[in-house]
Amino acid sequence: MPSVLPRGFGDGLFLRVVFRFVFCFLPVWMLVVCSAQAQQLPQRRTGSAVIDDSTKQIYGPNTSRYYYEQDAFYNRIVYRPIDTLIHNYHRVANFVNRYNNLYQDLGNIGTAIRPIYEQLPSVIGASTGFHSYDLYWDDEQIRYYDTKSPYTNMQLILGGQGRSITRATFSRNINPRWNVGFTYRGIFVDKQVQRRGKNDRITRSNYYDFYTTYQTADSSYRLFVNFRRMLHRVNEFGGVRVDPNEEGSLPMEDYFLQTARPWLTTPSTEDLRTNFHFHHEYRVGGALQLYHTLDRYKQKNKFLDLESGEQNEFYDWVRTLESDSVRDATTIRTVRNEVGIKGNILKLFYNGYYAIRHYHMKYNHLPVDTINLSRWPDEEGDEHYFGGRMSLALDSLMELRGWAEVIVPDGNYRIEGSLHS
Repeated sequence: MPSVLPRGFGDGLFLRVVFRFVFCFLPVWMLVVCSAQAQQLPQRRTGSAVIDDSTKQIYGPNTSRYYYEQDAFYNRIVYRPIDTLIHNYHRVANFVNRYNNLYQDLGNIGTAIRPIYEQLPSVIGASTGFHSYDLYWDDEQIRYYDTKSPYTNMQLILGGQGRSITRATFSRNINPRWNVGFTYRGIFVDKQVQRRGKNDRITRSNYYDFYTTYQTADSSYRLFVNFRRMLHRVNEFGGVRVDPNEEGSLPMEDYFLQTARPWLTTPSTEDLRTNFHFHHEYRVGGALQLYHTLDRYKQKNKFLDLESGEQNEFYDWVRTLESDSVRDATTIRTVRNEVGIKGNILKLFYNGYYAIRHYHMKYNHLPVDTINLSRWPDEEGDEHYFGGRMSLALDSLMELRGWAEVIVPDGNYRIEGSLHS
């Protein structure tokens, strides 16, 4: 009977097909068997363990803490956890509301601002006298962090009519004793009177700082370094211009009309500030520490106004210069070195220091020998300070602090005291 099988089937074709099939799948089968046996045997782990951060809360507000340099200076470091509460969040955009309505600005965010109650100057030596934008420079102290993981905080406020405020902070520990970080703050606000579309700015402000802190293993030596810079630019408008009625009064609703117009359209102000801060201290013992502090500060104020007929009705004093515009610029540079001792005796913290401050001031419209003739006949000079600080912890809830310093031989002095309860 003739065969119905294909030719070659009986000559070994079937065996070759089976052999190739087994040969191809044999490695896979061996891996499966070895894997199954390996799962049954106890495994020995080598290397670092993997952190189980998916099912356990490893990081949180208490693993990224911050403190201030002043805390370390007074030998009472208080590590503050990150604030996670939504408290007074509606006040963060407006600086007047942020500071409990104790300041007054020109009606828009980022404009010139001043305290309602008189405040004593923070510097008793030479200064420019330009303080209209101090609050934006001193908005917050630099925070030094102790983080177990990289810490980032971002805040973005997009207000109506083109009012935006940005704040971003990043900090991380290089090792348990060394931390670095930076902060950025931006204010970008459009005009609210006669605004011509988007990005018609009245305020453009950029602030940033870089900081680092380091301490030895026994905390006998500490180092704080930071650099800050702010460029605050404002287009001045002189307020809203309205025409008085027959009785000479100005109705309040006239200030909010769509047709309201500003007094000025061409002037602008620029406030540039930089500061490099370096502080380090060494602990000899609990009752004696040595320290040195260096601050290099620069402030430059510029005012520009082009010639126009609207100026004659607004300014109360006009002087003709050999130019078609007003360009006013004042610059001051200061370098202050402070050395002293400090320490704790029971509940009393004491501090005594000597500081020398060199200043250099320049105004582009006056000769160098007419800068404040009453006190500084020269544009630069040196000031010598002697002073001291104290802090007494009366109990766990009350603390008495004091600070006094004097410039010799000038005689300017300051005396401050406060009671914290």
